[in-house]
Amino acid sequence: MFLLRSVFTMASWAMFTGGLMQAQPASVTIDDSLKEVRVFGSGSPDFVAIAAAKGVDASLSTLGDGLPLVVAIRNDSGEDIESMRIFYRIRQGNRNPDQITLHGPLAAGASVLHAPRGLGGALAKLTPLQPGTIRTGASGPLETWPGAEVTVSIDSVTLASRRFVGPDTLGYFSKLVAEDARRKEFFRDVAAFESAGFTQAQIEQALNNRKAAADAAKGKMTSIRDIDLAAQTESVLCIQALAHLQHSEAATLFDWVASENRALAVKPAPHK
Repeated sequence: MFLLRSVFTMASWAMFTGGLMQAQPASVTIDDSLKEVRVFGSGSPDFVAIAAAKGVDASLSTLGDGLPLVVAIRNDSGEDIESMRIFYRIRQGNRNPDQITLHGPLAAGASVLHAPRGLGGALAKLTPLQPGTIRTGASGPLETWPGAEVTVSIDSVTLASRRFVGPDTLGYFSKLVAEDARRKEFFRDVAAFESAGFTQAQIEQALNNRKAAADAAKGKMTSIRDIDLAAQTESVLCIQALAHLQHSEAATLFDWVASENRALAVKPAPHK
């Protein structure tokens, strides 16, 4: 999401910003303290090996001063990763445009190259676009934060077993627990519409009301630290439920809900 679809050279970027790239490049520190999921900087042997395995070791140089912001991430946990939070902590004068990336599945033993938004599109032109990635945080075209002090870390990871690991400086564990509870509540409530004999119009109104409330909660977000994952999830689930209802019929909606309820009944909650 929000990825630039063209590769800029550093020269063209300097022209676009009126010579901004003449400033000192960002100073990047890699926090590789999580043993389950490793993160490697662009100058490390592990990064070079991963980039070479993906066939992009030579082409990465086109990112110029942005290259130090690219990291290689390797899943050493022994199980698949369901999701992870990649944190770019940025200090640039009086600005702190931190970024958190919510990254989707990564198989056990697999590796991925990652860049913050603003470089992600350029990196995607060099490597296959990684599925399941949602980027949030400060924006800016091909932003490389000249002169900034940047620390890159894996802030937290949810494994396939739903075990949660990481320092979690952003407080995501409680958000994931709340999201899990909200998902279960949503499908439980929609299933009750059927037993209560709701008409299609009543179901649609109830779903629209829930979506409006979830969207209002989402709108209160002011930073990456107060993201409301439960509200985001409920908004998406309402959209999906309304699509079932509007493009098919109530029976199809309730079949979907029953299937989700069966899956949730055996799926562990997030735990440490």
